[in-house]
Amino acid sequence: MSARSKVEEQIFEVWKELSPSAAFRAGLDQYAGRFFVPSEEAANHMLRRVRELKAKAEDDVQRKFLISLERALLFDEPQTVLGDAFGTFFDHMTKEGMNVKHLIPLSDHVEEALDAFLKRVAKKKWSTGVKVLTILRCNGFLELLETIRKETKDANLKKRMSQLQTKVNQYRKQFAVKGVKEASFEEVFPIFRRINEDLGRSKFYARFLKDAFDYPETPEELEAKGLRWLKKDLPRLKQLAKKLAKIYRVKPESKYIKEAIKKKSPVKPNQLVEFTKELRKRAQPWIHKFLLRINPGYDTRVIETPRYLTALLPSGAEQAYNYVKGKPFQLSFITTDPKRDPPVGLADLMQLLIHEEYGHAVNFSNSAVCYVAEPSLVEMLDSFLQAPVTEGFAFYLEKEFVELFNNLVNGKDKSKEGEELLKFLSKHVGPKRLALENEFVVVDWAITRYLRVIGDARINSGKQTLAEFVKWGSEKTGLSESRIYHQLFPAHEGMAPGYATCYAIVGERIRELKNEAVRKGKDPVEFNTYANGIGFPARTIYEDKLRKFIGS
Repeated sequence: MSARSKVEEQIFEVWKELSPSAAFRAGLDQYAGRFFVPSEEAANHMLRRVRELKAKAEDDVQRKFLISLERALLFDEPQTVLGDAFGTFFDHMTKEGMNVKHLIPLSDHVEEALDAFLKRVAKKKWSTGVKVLTILRCNGFLELLETIRKETKDANLKKRMSQLQTKVNQYRKQFAVKGVKEASFEEVFPIFRRINEDLGRSKFYARFLKDAFDYPETPEELEAKGLRWLKKDLPRLKQLAKKLAKIYRVKPESKYIKEAIKKKSPVKPNQLVEFTKELRKRAQPWIHKFLLRINPGYDTRVIETPRYLTALLPSGAEQAYNYVKGKPFQLSFITTDPKRDPPVGLADLMQLLIHEEYGHAVNFSNSAVCYVAEPSLVEMLDSFLQAPVTEGFAFYLEKEFVELFNNLVNGKDKSKEGEELLKFLSKHVGPKRLALENEFVVVDWAITRYLRVIGDARINSGKQTLAEFVKWGSEKTGLSESRIYHQLFPAHEGMAPGYATCYAIVGERIRELKNEAVRKGKDPVEFNTYANGIGFPARTIYEDKLRKFIGS
């Protein structure tokens, strides 16, 4: 994939300098072992370059991408550099394993980056919530470094990991919170209850939503949408819970039902990789015919999660590579270690397959090879703008799959491809029970994602504190405070304000547009394929393309 103009080439150069890890993952192997060092001088220099290019932007695709980069550069909460460092090490280890030639120089750059960033932000006052996010990121990064140190046989890399661990611990001390060591829910949530403190983002939250993620909604509009969807789907979750609780003779609560599903699973952890390969073999022709089309060169390789990555991928994940340069491919990681959280339930496996592979992996592959559209180079580059599109589509696809699978189980779909899939699944579990379990898993996740929307809007705008929201969410849905906290705060709020809303907001919008397309006589498979193959432009541009496709 090449730049179409001099300006696009200049944007590409800036992106590579700011995101060398993403460039490496996308196929530019010369960027291995590199990391942007965000000193005040370097950050200001990149800001000037981004703003100069913004003035030269040839269209809204370029302009909005540069606005998002600008907002990312201005976002200086202390956990961000750690998240970037963690992601960079993760990208290297998933793509090429423990390559000493790359991990040692990468460690040098990350150490410089921690010093530079600390110099920039140390004098600022941070809320307890942001400090906890920083401690959590430090802890996660330290765990990853310790894994490398233990697993590698290279003495120099062992030594370098120890040195970097010391640096991360020094960084961590600058954001210490009294009484917080592990930063577990049990440790930090009583503190959040007691202090009941604002996160400190209300002054820039609305602007961040617009600039970083291209959300057209205000925080109040986001909250209202989340509440509306929650009200709509919560009764269905309770209905499904009652049906499954009766079958499994447990309490009609999510945690008990999920435990029962896993206990009854016919798939053992050591069978997961081969079972997933067999499931894909039978599911893909049906998916291709009834859900979305997949390009002929599609290359996803199912592998067991390496031991050194199981702590980072307790269930599994998809990761795309070479989607800008070179031949694109994806790795599908399946974790089999019973000490982690392997997806042994068939419903969990199906949900993982639909969301991660057909939501994300096909998204990158179809876009990279220009299967049904020709996204520009900028529309393929990793940024905050990517998350609403790919996470939103993956969430949307989960619900689409529920409807199609229910039609298959209930005899409305008598296709050869569907019968082959159902025949395979029926060897392991009754189809009607599996349909119930599948819908339960999807709706259960939907409720979680609606809570993320509401929580993100409320805690970042200062309407509720984190403790107040978690209490409200638990009383409203019956989900545990611990689950709501974990699904909103540590990972998603650590990424950035607004990130938590990416799934539901765009997913539900795609559903609205698909329904409109069907009313106008469009084939839903063609709509899905197009929606999943136009790259990752800013959200409003993405939606404009979908409206144009359906003639709206």
